[in-house]
Amino acid sequence: MKAFLIFILFPISAMAQITITGRVTDYQGKPLANITVSTDVITYTKEGHYAANYVKTDANGMYKIQAKQWDTIHFGSVTDCYVVIKDTPHQVYNHAMDRTYRNSNMCIEYAYDFGILFIRNDKIVKEEDKEAFKKELRSGQFYKYSVMDYQELSKHYGFRSQYGLVAYTKDYYNQHIKDKKKNK
Repeated sequence: MKAFLIFILFPISAMAQITITGRVTDYQGKPLANITVSTDVITYTKEGHYAANYVKTDANGMYKIQAKQWDTIHFGSVTDCYVVIKDTPHQVYNHAMDRTYRNSNMCIEYAYDFGILFIRNDKIVKEEDKEAFKKELRSGQFYKYSVMDYQELSKHYGFRSQYGLVAYTKDYYNQHIKDKKKNK
């Protein structure tokens, strides 16, 4: 009976929502109100696509948003972000926007790298397939996976992103990766 309960609870916890809270400030530590904080979960429609989950910071720069493991939280633009790597139910992330400039209600910021690049069996996951890929990842459908930082990702794949997540199916790993590691 215990094994049965554990089997049922694991997939539910792997898909659990994670609450991210924090404060958004400018580079001098002053709180920024009315900044859009959104997840990278994209819903595709015939008219285009949009972020399905977003909130605005309050007068003190505080925010609270729901996400899942492997989602990316964006602050005001695509480039300023936090990647949800840990599967911890509550996380705190305070974000300082680098070089923020204001012009009426417009906020523009600059960042060097952003987000996470997903790679399945040595092929980049297309934008429209990311959510399905993340669901597979959260449910444990991959044989092996690893998270790479910017330097590793650039070295192995030549891409610039904050992180890279490389996942392999068992068949692909056994046919292509395992033998390469033995020969080194």
